Amino acid sequence: MKFLTSILIIFFIHTVLYASTTYKRIWITQTKNKSDINLIKTKLAKMHIGTYVKESHGIYKIYSFKYKNYDALLYDTKRVRRVFKNAKMLKITETFTQKIVQKQKKDKLLLKPKKQKVIQPQKDLSKKQKNPTVQKTFLTQLLSQDKNKVFMTFSFGANSISATTNNILAKSIDNNSFGYRLEGGYQLNKNLFFTLSYLNSFTHDIFLDSIYLGINYNYKIDKKYSVYAGVVSGISLLRLDKYKDAQDSKSILYGVQFGTIYLVDKNIDLFLAYQPVKINHKVEFRDTNLYIQFNVIHNIEMGIKYNF
Repeated sequence: MKFLTSILIIFFIHTVLYASTTYKRIWITQTKNKSDINLIKTKLAKMHIGTYVKESHGIYKIYSFKYKNYDALLYDTKRVRRVFKNAKMLKITETFTQKIVQKQKKDKLLLKPKKQKVIQPQKDLSKKQKNPTVQKTFLTQLLSQDKNKVFMTFSFGANSISATTNNILAKSIDNNSFGYRLEGGYQLNKNLFFTLSYLNSFTHDIFLDSIYLGINYNYKIDKKYSVYAGVVSGISLLRLDKYKDAQDSKSILYGVQFGTIYLVDKNIDLFLAYQPVKINHKVEFRDTNLYIQFNVIHNIEMGIKYNF
């Protein structure tokens, strides 16, 4: 009798510990991109289907929650397949012992203390900001960040100004002049550079001041030589000191320029430039219908360029 009782007790314990419950769930899809998971979950949430993700060897597999009711599983599987055509039903058998182990793992995770973030005191930068030696001007920052991109040039050369007139006396005006040019520029990249120029042309009779912007394209022939071409546009002022009745003229100018550059070292270049520029100045004489029309100025210059 005792032997039979013992067998029944062992059988009961075994049945309780190893009794299994069969669940069913849906295998929905899988992906290698972690960023896709939220998009997939959002689509399934609209269908009121709960999901969990299992990662294995870099592949993220998406499953539904467990179903005990087969009809509900079948219904949801059909709905999921409308979006994820490869979705399929799975059977999972889980024993009572496995449930206990899983619950213990969850409890350990809940009881595990969270690491507290150590908040470091912020550095007081106000003193550094107030210190004048730390502050940099815009020009200093520009020169330090863009080394050898900012440059200045000085050039000197000959000018010739073409003109037409209905004044016989004005035909004696000397329109072949000399001039100098001051220029600042910025090298945007190895080919493109911008310039701002001041040109002063003068003869015994004519004084011409011009300020203009230039956009230029530079092409390297070899390590020492390069050629460039560009367009210029700006304003100019022309006056004739020879005639007291001549009125000063202001006009917009535009033209092109060509040149060649010789690299001396990393800071110094020598260059030769030619500029045909349309100036379109009409100088009129007071109380008369006489005029002198200045059309185009041709500049040929040699100069030096310094790269900061």
